[in-house]
Amino acid sequence: MIGLSSELVITRFPTNGAAPISFCLPSVSWKACIHEMDVIVQKSRNVLSGHTAKEADSWSSEQKKEWWDTRKKLDKRIEKSMRSMQETLGFWRCLLIKGTSTHETQCVRQCWDLLTSRKAGPVQLAERNQSLLCAIADAQQWLSDSEIVDGIRHIAAEIDAPLPDYEARKALQLLRKLGKRSESSPSQATHSSYLPKLEMDNIKKMKVSEVKQLLAAEGLRTDGLKKVLVERLIAARDAALLEALNSTLPKEHSAGDQGFSTILILNHQLQQFPWEGMDVMESCRGVTRMPSLDLILQNAKRVIPPTPTYSLIRRDRVRFLLNPAGDLKSTQNQLGPVLEGGVTTYGWEGVAGEVPDPDKLRNYLLAADLYIYCGHGSGEAYLHRDQVLSLKSGCSAALLFGCSSGRLEREGIFGPSGAVLAYLRAGSPAVLAMLWDVTDRDIDQLSVKILQDWLLNEDGNSSPSLARVLQDSRSVCKLKYLNGHAAVCYGLPLHVAKS
Repeated sequence: MIGLSSELVITRFPTNGAAPISFCLPSVSWKACIHEMDVIVQKSRNVLSGHTAKEADSWSSEQKKEWWDTRKKLDKRIEKSMRSMQETLGFWRCLLIKGTSTHETQCVRQCWDLLTSRKAGPVQLAERNQSLLCAIADAQQWLSDSEIVDGIRHIAAEIDAPLPDYEARKALQLLRKLGKRSESSPSQATHSSYLPKLEMDNIKKMKVSEVKQLLAAEGLRTDGLKKVLVERLIAARDAALLEALNSTLPKEHSAGDQGFSTILILNHQLQQFPWEGMDVMESCRGVTRMPSLDLILQNAKRVIPPTPTYSLIRRDRVRFLLNPAGDLKSTQNQLGPVLEGGVTTYGWEGVAGEVPDPDKLRNYLLAADLYIYCGHGSGEAYLHRDQVLSLKSGCSAALLFGCSSGRLEREGIFGPSGAVLAYLRAGSPAVLAMLWDVTDRDIDQLSVKILQDWLLNEDGNSSPSLARVLQDSRSVCKLKYLNGHAAVCYGLPLHVAKS
């Protein structure tokens, strides 16, 4: 999802080898919601800054009430802003998730035939609009009747087909029938095992006949100049990498699980908004963020067969840093017993209540599968992002529970920067971090919930991803939106290996 001038553009990357499809949303007024979110975050930062825990303890009951009232109002404003964004996006939010419908799914095909029945001549942009129709069908449980009809009318206008009101209602009924029948989609196309192994340089050096042969084997078009053919094969290779990544992830058995994860690549103007809270995201296995497609593909190569364990972390390879500044006593009291339990049961290593040696932290990130930081910020005061970046491709996954640990800052004309990006570029498969400043007690509860339900959960029947557990854990926060939705996952879906 990217912002382009005053228009919003959503690009979907299919996993069937097809080219990416972009949708321009000229009528979506997204800037007001983004601006409101920026105002709320700044207001929250102002409320939190300059007040120590010791000072807050001396406040009168009236001062405490006023402080809490302000925080609760900000929480409500975020909830309202998220709902406003949902209403603003309307049917377009169906593009944020992947479904199972294809243009061959019966109800979708019937709806498409209905839309094109009055069209004279060839249908323009058929593939693109069929893709949108499938997305609407898959997300229809989250869309109102009026939103679905808006989507159907948009498609009809795109293909220049007349659509009387009664036919719009009939199309709506067809899509609603899909939800009621829970119609199963055709089995998903699988890619040949060689595709993920193709290197870009080798593809570019291939003869035209070789490229065409590979494209034909995948059922893709073989027309066009060599440049077009190469781009088509590279797109198929990239899609195969993503599909291979999805196939290695453990199956979940939670209600509403659709078996798909969503990875968001956001324009810098959109990064502070909690997109993970959109209603349609409930149907995902988990929602994560990545700064670029290139980084997704780099990390995906590490987890495709025959080494699927790269997408997993082991419970006995965990390191932690707890309250190094020594001033978060409540945090240490809350998380200390949980982390000590890991030390006793699984042999974790860590430092609590004191400043560690930077070399020790560096070794933690190299030796562990998971690094847990519970303190102020992202922990840069103890290990700078440049030192993290120097780890190259050996950095562990990380849980950074400090204020604004996942915040990205834009530096002039250059791309955004932040400590969390250093972890990802150093090879970390996933990083949980905070988009803005939060209060410690709510985040302490969230931290404990995540550790217990994800890292320490040895239930053999399920293996939820970190992103999915985060999604289900935000409600433990007293301020679900102001604190709970500050927490997001960067990277790829991450699971815990079974003991």
